[in-house]
Amino acid sequence: MLIDWFNKKHSYNIIKLPLDFSPISNNAWLAGFIDADGNFYIRYNKTIQCRFSLEQRKIYPNIKNENIESSYKEIINKICIYFNVNIYIRNKKNNSS
Repeated sequence: MLIDWFNKKHSYNIIKLPLDFSPISNNAWLAGFIDADGNFYIRYNKTIQCRFSLEQRKIYPNIKNENIESSYKEIINKICIYFNVNIYIRNKKNNSS
């Protein structure tokens, strides 16, 4: 989507590469994705607690007529299968007016 926007808005001619369907376990893309949007921490309070989190917005408010939720759903599902975890969806209310 970003490439399409640049090409249209700024008359660029960026070539879109095909989607990469290689396994997540053999692809460095996941490391970069986690580096950008993930976190890992260890907390000690009588027991050791380790957590890993990877967060993505469900809806991007500035993009009209795009089904962002379904575009991320496939890759998020693949990541969950790879780590053998479930998706946790947290709905956050925006109280700013």
